[in-house]
Amino acid sequence: MSGFAICCLTVVPIRIGPSHRSEMGSQLLFGEVVEIIDTKGKQWSKVHCLNDDYTGWVPSGQLRPLSFGEAQRYQKEYAYCFDVFYTLMGNDQVMPITLGSHLPVFDGMSFALGDMDYTFSGQAVFPEDIKAGPAMVIRIARKLLNAPFLWGGRTAFGIDSAGLVQLAYKISGFHLPRTAESQVNRGSSVDFVEQALPGDIAFFENNAGRITHTGILLP
Repeated sequence: MSGFAICCLTVVPIRIGPSHRSEMGSQLLFGEVVEIIDTKGKQWSKVHCLNDDYTGWVPSGQLRPLSFGEAQRYQKEYAYCFDVFYTLMGNDQVMPITLGSHLPVFDGMSFALGDMDYTFSGQAVFPEDIKAGPAMVIRIARKLLNAPFLWGGRTAFGIDSAGLVQLAYKISGFHLPRTAESQVNRGSSVDFVEQALPGDIAFFENNAGRITHTGILLP
């Protein structure tokens, strides 16, 4: 089975295997678009995240199917939620969303997703209006300073090191892979720590030389 879908809940776990007992490798945020590349029964869908190429399994009922045309449009036309946490209002229902969530085809006040009409009065930023650079990376990173660690997490309620780096850079206009091992292959390295600048990414390796942790340098 193949097709496209959009995350229609606050946050959805992406698991390594098609089971609630399987390890959570990442998360989908509200409004993010995925390609469905496999299914297991009616309960599980294997997805390919269009934002970062991450693949894993999510509960099928936590996705809303999209046509190819909708997927293309939602992937191109959206704004980011710029608040750490805010609440959407939709058809007399409340939908909390988090920093970096997508507001598809947002007109500055509202957007529609299927039969749901949402209004958003929080802070939003359009990708084309972002001034890409270290200042924005640092601004986003500071919003997440007190977030607890959660393996596979991507929100202020629980986030891992690579997820923090990816989210800060994503909103700042730079799309990075999901894992630290993949992120280290992007950009260029410096020869000495004294050459590093605020907003740069620091990587940490174990005794075997494997990258196991990452972070953002702050002033």
